[in-house]
Amino acid sequence: MIQVLVEERYRDNIRFNDAFEGFKSAVLARKESYIILKNKKDFDPKERVLVIFGISLNWIEEIFSFCNERNIHPLIFGLRPKFHLTPFSYLSKDYVMSFYLLTNKIISTSKEGKKIAFIGFNPSSPHDLFKKEGFLLACKESNVSYEFFDNDGDSSLLIKNLISKEAEFDDMVFVNDDLLLLYISKSKNSINKNMAGFGGSKLKEFIHVPYITGNIDYFEAGKVLANLFFFLSKQKEIYSVSVKMPLKLTCDVTYNPPKIYQKEKDIDFYHDKSIEEIDLVNETLLNMDETDINIVILLENGAKYETIADACYISLNTVKYRIGKMLKVSKRKNKTELLSLFAKYKLDFSSKV
Repeated sequence: MIQVLVEERYRDNIRFNDAFEGFKSAVLARKESYIILKNKKDFDPKERVLVIFGISLNWIEEIFSFCNERNIHPLIFGLRPKFHLTPFSYLSKDYVMSFYLLTNKIISTSKEGKKIAFIGFNPSSPHDLFKKEGFLLACKESNVSYEFFDNDGDSSLLIKNLISKEAEFDDMVFVNDDLLLLYISKSKNSINKNMAGFGGSKLKEFIHVPYITGNIDYFEAGKVLANLFFFLSKQKEIYSVSVKMPLKLTCDVTYNPPKIYQKEKDIDFYHDKSIEEIDLVNETLLNMDETDINIVILLENGAKYETIADACYISLNTVKYRIGKMLKVSKRKNKTELLSLFAKYKLDFSSKV
């Protein structure tokens, strides 16, 4: 019996649900079973590995302490602590190959003799060091010159500096989609740029500025997690491992890394207020369905709640409930703030109807 512990606030996360469906499919394919624990104290000590789905650092630290005291090996999907003495295993993205492929794609369509910009690099982040490695490898193979725009913790200032020099670059590779989307929201010239980011942001579906992005198939990642559990369970002595996950880019390039279990450095996470706001928008979009999109379009056109209810064939209470849910996820106080947030990032909902 595979025992699974899920952080309460993570259960409504769209990506978690996709990953968990993949996890279940792999478990059932082996004719095995699983149980979601209501509490960490319900763990059966006969098992040696606890599967953990979490996102909050404090919560994960608490679970790790619990595991360490009982000689349980944590297998985690989600956030990894920056530094921890407890042995644990997890899934990781292959940032080197991701940015090698992204940069190669940009270079293949760029104008000869143009420099390429690498935007948002944070030297203290192991994530970004891997991304830089992939970027540089592609540039050197193609003999392309480049320039770095470092991020010292203020993304707004970073984008301001980039815009002051954007005329020098047609080609841009951003360390993540959030910075790329922040640039689109601030620059009038972004439509003319050849850009790539990483993260597979939902916002991409609602804007008219094209760019390449990529992310993990979370359903497949869940299957990988289950297979890693079976791998660990067979070992006489369980040791810390990480597994690289398959990568899918929007330019239809797929990279399937070899199934090699390996140790990897601890990961550092790097955020600021500008990025956190884009993450909120993305989370809001992930939780919206077609009816929610129609409601937003009608709100943008000044429609009252009663009119929206009639147009969408739903009750007035349902309209209020759906708007309330969008406000809660986006952390906005009212519909005016919600619409202003969408307008800030130039989202076009009419294109999805």
